[in-house]
Amino acid sequence: MEQETTQLILEELRDIKTILGEHSRILESHTEKLDEHGRILESHTEKLDEHGRILESHTEKLDEHGRILEMHTEKLDEHGRILEMHGEKLDSHAVKLELQNETLKEHGKILSALRTGQEEIKAELDGMKVKNAKDYGKIQEQLTHAEANIEVLKDDNWRNKTDICRLKMSLG
Repeated sequence: MEQETTQLILEELRDIKTILGEHSRILESHTEKLDEHGRILESHTEKLDEHGRILESHTEKLDEHGRILEMHTEKLDEHGRILEMHGEKLDSHAVKLELQNETLKEHGKILSALRTGQEEIKAELDGMKVKNAKDYGKIQEQLTHAEANIEVLKDDNWRNKTDICRLKMSLG
């Protein structure tokens, strides 16, 4: 019995040894896998560190761009206010321009009426010039007749004076 027990124990020890051998191989395989995973994790850690630096650099650039955008927004707001003021001035100028257009139209009508009146006055003046020229011609003609009559009267007067002088001399 003792031998049997020893045999059984030996068999069990062999079984345990076999199981331990298998477990050793499994443990070795797991150790290799853990080492490989460690290397992969280390590689990933390096990549993560590199990505962290890149992200930090990008964050800095984004912050800088944010500040620039903020400055541009302020400038755009200022330009918006200036454009609004210009718009108000343009509206004011448009109203003034409209008023000036109306005034110009009125002045055009007045000028047209003045031209028409001026043309009428000119026509009337031309008519008066023609009439004056005719009247002047008549007066000139009458003057010529009057001069001729004066000459005749002078001659008559002279004859009369000579006749009076002869009569006085003959009478006296």
